[in-house]
Amino acid sequence: MLRTIFILALVELLILSTYSLGEQDVSATDWLDRGNSYSQNGFYDEAVKCYDNALQKDPRYPDAWYNRGLTLYYKGLRSKALDNPYLDIYNEALKSYNAAVEINPNYARCWFSRGVLLSDLGNYNDAVESFDRAIENIPIGDRFRAYALNYRGRALYLQHKDIDAINSYDGAIWIDQNLTYVWYNKALALTDLGKYDEAIKSYDKAIDLYKDYAYAYNNRGSVRFILGRYDEAIHDFKQASMLDPNLTEAYYNTGLTLQKLGLSEKYNRSRYEEAIE
Repeated sequence: MLRTIFILALVELLILSTYSLGEQDVSATDWLDRGNSYSQNGFYDEAVKCYDNALQKDPRYPDAWYNRGLTLYYKGLRSKALDNPYLDIYNEALKSYNAAVEINPNYARCWFSRGVLLSDLGNYNDAVESFDRAIENIPIGDRFRAYALNYRGRALYLQHKDIDAINSYDGAIWIDQNLTYVWYNKALALTDLGKYDEAIKSYDKAIDLYKDYAYAYNNRGSVRFILGRYDEAIHDFKQASMLDPNLTEAYYNTGLTLQKLGLSEKYNRSRYEEAIE
């Protein structure tokens, strides 16, 4: 019995020793690849450990720092969605991004991801600067540049810098006219500036590109309401609520518009019923 236990223990020790030796032979690139695999499958803690091992092998490995930051950002997003603490995770992610761009100042993807994180933290000025650094290092005409310009515009819009935001969106549109969310975001900024006809055209383009865009229908309806185009507004609100039954704002806007119609014009019962069908 004791002999059997001793043999099993010896076998286990040999396995552990072989595993340890094998791990010592793993390169920083191999650790990075392992971390990427874990991260892509949602095993964020395991991924971070792999990136840490990569960085032990090579402390100046920008890809390991970047992917570590990105993985921590995803972990933070998950915690935030579950109403769990996430700020410390975000701040740790930011440190990793900072390390990556310190090593490689031309790391466009890292500057971009850093900007996204800073936007989530409400640090819009720093976010814009980060997007600027990303854009500087992305070739003109590259679709990724359009993404960065859109996010840059969003950060400017959230600072109420609507004209600058629109210029950024126009830069993205120049690269790719088929980015639905850029047209939508541009329409928001145009609405804030009171350029309602232009806003409607931007919403039109967004809807042309994505027919089921409930928020675009609802917002276009709101602009039409402002312009007194109540029948068209009701059509948009109805379409929005049909596409997204949980979009309560669309129901509210429909009722508000019907009330406005009743106050401003004499609509008979049949027209009222027609409007709410």
